[in-house]
Amino acid sequence: YNRFFNPDVYYAIKKSLEIDPNFVFAKAMLAESDNQLTRNETIALLDNAYKNRASVSDIEKGLIEAIYFSRVNGDKIKASQILDKLVNDNPEYYYLRLFNGSYKNYIMLDPKSSEYNWKEALRINPKADIAKLLLAQLHFVTTPNFILLESDEIDLEFAKKMIGEVKKNKTGSPHPERLLGNIYRLEGDFDSSLDSYSKAMNLIEDKNNPLYKNLLLVSGHVYLFKEDYEKAR
Repeated sequence: YNRFFNPDVYYAIKKSLEIDPNFVFAKAMLAESDNQLTRNETIALLDNAYKNRASVSDIEKGLIEAIYFSRVNGDKIKASQILDKLVNDNPEYYYLRLFNGSYKNYIMLDPKSSEYNWKEALRINPKADIAKLLLAQLHFVTTPNFILLESDEIDLEFAKKMIGEVKKNKTGSPHPERLLGNIYRLEGDFDSSLDSYSKAMNLIEDKNNPLYKNLLLVSGHVYLFKEDYEKAR
């Protein structure tokens, strides 16, 4: 339930399994992050991780069980309860807050629980930039399956502040500019939106990267709003 696909993390998981094919937790995380796997391949990885969960730490075991119950059994309530217990048992482990918040949003459709978990993650680790980006995105549309706060709770200035902090810390990341482009588009500032999207694209070396292609698409949308149909094409 990561908000962003991180190719570095993905390839690290793949490499770790090449080095150690019995890396139980990596199997669960690969099943969770690889959208190219077939349903049977995903279930096979999760079945193996679940059967061997007694060999890993309690935190890894809990995450494996949550992913298994959600993805294999379809018992999203049980998975949510497992994650809540993990958080309660490890209250200062901020990564669990991030994971739980994402699960609460995408699967349980509960943005207030997401907000609480991500704020707690940020309290525990003020340098957790991903928590800032996730909190920001509760206030404006990025993807259809991400649940926003109620309309009277939307605060675009707060979102800009969170994204701005990440932009200062992660100068080489395209994500802050990508998100700022969405906010400017929402505000009707199309030139600033295009400028942000352009800056984000300039930070991506691989032009086949899905994020780069997405930036081309959203830039085309903005040109449509500007009625510049030739550039939109």
